[in-house]
Amino acid sequence: MVNQVLFPALVESNTRYVLMVKVNGKDSKTVVDALIKQVHKLPSELYKSLT
Repeated sequence: MVNQVLFPALVESNTRYVLMVKVNGKDSKTVVDALIKQVHKLPSELYKSLT
């Protein structure tokens, strides 16, 4: 069995800061939960311009 590891990314458009998250599944719940967990670690000013 092959493990599928994904690296979805969010980009902050003003500073071009890139947030990549390692995700061990490809279903949407797993990806969204991983992104939410990491976004909560960002300074609140960066939320406004994430894409």
